[in-house]
Amino acid sequence: HVASTRCWIEDFREFLLKRGQQFPVSEVFFDDRVQEFMAVGVTGADSSKEYLWVRDNIVKASYMSFSVDVAESAPVEEVNEQMRFWDEYAKEYNTQVERDARGTWHTSELWVRAATTDRMVGSMGRSLAISGIFMFFFLLGFTRNILLATIAYFTAFGTVGCILFVLFVVLEWKMGSSEVIAIVTLVGYVATYSFHLIGRFVRQDPSAGDDSLPPDSRRCGRAALAARAVVGSNFAGAF
Repeated sequence: HVASTRCWIEDFREFLLKRGQQFPVSEVFFDDRVQEFMAVGVTGADSSKEYLWVRDNIVKASYMSFSVDVAESAPVEEVNEQMRFWDEYAKEYNTQVERDARGTWHTSELWVRAATTDRMVGSMGRSLAISGIFMFFFLLGFTRNILLATIAYFTAFGTVGCILFVLFVVLEWKMGSSEVIAIVTLVGYVATYSFHLIGRFVRQDPSAGDDSLPPDSRRCGRAALAARAVVGSNFAGAF
């Protein structure tokens, strides 16, 4: 639904009719009439000449602006649907007009945001796969125990899975660029707690009972370093 338009051609038509001149304008007089219109014409809140590209007093190109009833924060699916509508409209227009008037195309900041979000969502799977591989091998390398590494690995991704279920199934969130960044970051920070828990378990002295957890700065440092490495791998995978 088009909410408003800023079309210099409509203003140009009104300008000519008020002067008792013909519209559409003959090709012979078109550029001269446009020059007269550009001197005084107003389209929207701007001078009409802002909508025209003129070289050597000849109109080479122009644009019109349309405001549609779509929020800037609209879901990507809705934005893509609008973009397909304008694609079809421009294609149909270009097939119906004369050859010299063809070449119409459209653009919008919303199209850019939707395309960026699509790319980010598409790369999220690759990012999570890279993060998962790095996480498991970091866990295995710093715990030196495949059982502990496997438990920590599935604990971290199980937590992420539960959070995603609540957000996108229960709360019915829509996937967007902010959600992609949050998910990628979430995986890294969930891994951090798994590393610390496993590191604390490895440092425990069984002969001293549950209350004795002697400090082991090297192992603790390894766990913290591994966690930070996983966070870094998340962002590397995202880009």
